[in-house]
Amino acid sequence: MSPTWPMSRNVISRFIHNPESYGKSKSPGRLKKLTSKMESHIIRDASSELGVKLRTVQQVISNCSHLQWSKRHHAPVLSKAHKENRIFFAIKY
Repeated sequence: MSPTWPMSRNVISRFIHNPESYGKSKSPGRLKKLTSKMESHIIRDASSELGVKLRTVQQVISNCSHLQWSKRHHAPVLSKAHKENRIFFAIKY
């Protein structure tokens, strides 16, 4: 097939079986909650209203007590018994 067609046998087979989806790829990963328009709006509002430089904002955020970085505490995977107990609790209450 390659001398007559510039594509592989697998590509031709996929096109024949499902021509509607040919050339369309699945979106990789999770969708963003913020659109690019919303993101630029937030950046524009934050930068225009403050009147201070970026480094000043970064220093204030780093000194803020309720925005401190903390390492996530990992928890073990729930066992079958734990899952059943959670479902029982949810049904009961």
